[in-house]
Amino acid sequence: MVFIFGSYVYSVVTIDRTVSRFYKPVTNDEFVANRYAHDGSSASKHSQEETKFSFRQDTRIDLNEKDEDQNINHNMQIHEDETVEDEILKGNKNPNQNDNTAQMEQSSIHQIASVINSNNNSQSMNIESITDSAHHTNASINLLQAKNSNGQQNKDQTNVHESICRYYLAPSSIPNSGWGIFTAVDIQEDERAFPAEVVIPIMDIDDHNNYKEDYEWMPRSYVWQPDIPGLEGEGNDVDGWIPGPGAMPNCYSSLNNIDVSEYASRYDSGLHRSVDPGAGAFTTTTYEQAYALEDIKAGTELFVSYGESWFISRTDTFGHIPLSNDYTYVDTAVTNILNYRNDSLATLSDVAFGDLWELTKQITSDGLRTRNAFHSTNDKDLLNLQEFGSARSSLPQSIREISWIQKNGLCIDNLSAKLSNIKQAGKGAFSTRAFQEGDFVAPLPLIHIPDKDTVNMYDLNTTDKDGNKIKGDFIGKQLITNYCFGHSSSTLFLCSYGSSVNFVNHDSKSPNVKIRWSQFSGTHNEWYNKTVDELGKEQHAGLMFEYVAIRDIAPREEILLDYGHEWEEAWKKHVNDFKPSMGSKNYTSALYYRNDPIVRTEKEDPYPDNVVVSCFYRNYFHNSVLKKGQVFRRKFSRNDYHSVSRPCTITSRYSVGNVTYYAATINHNKNGHKSRRIPEGQVHKLTGIPRDGIEFRDEAYTADFHIKGVFRHPIGIPDEIFPPAWKNI
Repeated sequence: MVFIFGSYVYSVVTIDRTVSRFYKPVTNDEFVANRYAHDGSSASKHSQEETKFSFRQDTRIDLNEKDEDQNINHNMQIHEDETVEDEILKGNKNPNQNDNTAQMEQSSIHQIASVINSNNNSQSMNIESITDSAHHTNASINLLQAKNSNGQQNKDQTNVHESICRYYLAPSSIPNSGWGIFTAVDIQEDERAFPAEVVIPIMDIDDHNNYKEDYEWMPRSYVWQPDIPGLEGEGNDVDGWIPGPGAMPNCYSSLNNIDVSEYASRYDSGLHRSVDPGAGAFTTTTYEQAYALEDIKAGTELFVSYGESWFISRTDTFGHIPLSNDYTYVDTAVTNILNYRNDSLATLSDVAFGDLWELTKQITSDGLRTRNAFHSTNDKDLLNLQEFGSARSSLPQSIREISWIQKNGLCIDNLSAKLSNIKQAGKGAFSTRAFQEGDFVAPLPLIHIPDKDTVNMYDLNTTDKDGNKIKGDFIGKQLITNYCFGHSSSTLFLCSYGSSVNFVNHDSKSPNVKIRWSQFSGTHNEWYNKTVDELGKEQHAGLMFEYVAIRDIAPREEILLDYGHEWEEAWKKHVNDFKPSMGSKNYTSALYYRNDPIVRTEKEDPYPDNVVVSCFYRNYFHNSVLKKGQVFRRKFSRNDYHSVSRPCTITSRYSVGNVTYYAATINHNKNGHKSRRIPEGQVHKLTGIPRDGIEFRDEAYTADFHIKGVFRHPIGIPDEIFPPAWKNI
């Protein structure tokens, strides 16, 4: 039997077996290794131990989990003669990954021809085609230039912020995905990639709005679950709003090059709730741990993993976007087809091999995501495809000329954070270079919240006579209120996810910047004419402010904005009416103990009731594996650092040589997501814990931002720039 493809005639038996050989799937272990090496997807923009999502709500938690799990068995014991299979710890096999070789070999010529000639539009991605042949040649040149770079570009100048902008906001290389972040300098592996950023906790947002039949909460697409921002244990359902590195970069499977999995940290603001009216008015948690996963060449778009489940959960919205395993599948096919060409038995010409590659793309049957990964590769030079990989070849514009970035982008590293010169203000934003009056200082890309009452908080323990939870009394507003812009004549809030811009503090007497609407590419200025209700239907970012200098600004000068008359009056009233909350005089924050070299055991003086001792601990068991009363014991491992910290009881302290270690029982945590809790009745014991494996946290709902009567007010949008169509009050 024969079939005609292009100008060649092949035996169907030969072509069928040959093609099946080219895209034989890699093993499950190889897929797992790729997942952690490239994407490290976890079930939580978040934790390996749960699958709840909020927008970029699935983030990788650990790139080395697989290796660590394989090495930890010798430290683990299940008592009461119970055993646990190694697979529970390894847990990396994918039972759904099938080898389609046999099925491919059974395909008939009619099936092949049907695939080749069918209209595959229904199986293409629901985004504009990633392939763009008109620009592909130039993009390939960019790839080659990046490869041939000597890696030293700007190496000696990367810290001279006064003269070089390192990072730019520019149109993303991913079609229909808005703005992305590009680097204008080389970044070395493990080098810090973003300046410090605020971490704003958002507490129980669904519970506080459950009285509404329907509500929109656009920040859901920009927040992280509590592991990464260091908010685990702050409450029952906590999300972390991390502007900058946590919200500005896009995600592209197998091209993610920035790591945001490390823990955020808290700083001591110097304020105390018993005397300072500013306590709780700003977040004391900052994120400073965004690092390069690999050497990144200047001109490259920066990508952060949202976790692949983020895309899976949004298939109805985005279609079957290829994931990292799908690109690995394609890369394997490319390698195999090139290996076959070098086989002494291979007799096909180069042109025939090109046709064979096209056929391979057509007849793959390993799911729509894999088909889309094949079809997104428009480079017919298989050697080039092998060198750069199918993911990079599918997105050739992800590496740009630096001149293009500088021409089409906005600098985002003009600001850095440190403690403000203003009392009661926490950290502030400081210039990294000089500006003249009228200069652009920083972009403020915005998300919109059409109903500002969405941030209202209520007593969640209120029930009706039948015990059903109902809307309780108003108790305050979410902390994000203080970081959003608003107007007294509108229900609309605008909140910026720009880099370092949320550190800018208020000064009405001598401000040095103001806000103006940006005319940057990709902004939807036509939205100024929409009503707030119409704007609420737009579930993507499209508006942007800019900070612009209103006088000359010196390097390292604090950047200050006039928040408006209404904000200032509200602050003055808060200060005048300030009364310390009950018990605040005796309050001691967990931060007070964080640098203690020795941690007290359960037999020593207890810590205050609001202070929780927590141990970094990865729970390797599903809740159903251990029976009630069983004791699970193991030694602390480096992989525990990459998990959440859980309440623990320090049972003993001992020394090995000159190093002090601790033993602890991991406690059941009634707060936080259920999937992260140690089930009641199970006993998990951890030994060999180093001092840095233990931290101090505030008990849930006791930190300063939970104080009753704490200051809350949005930043004012000046009347002269506020669109009349948005005035709905």
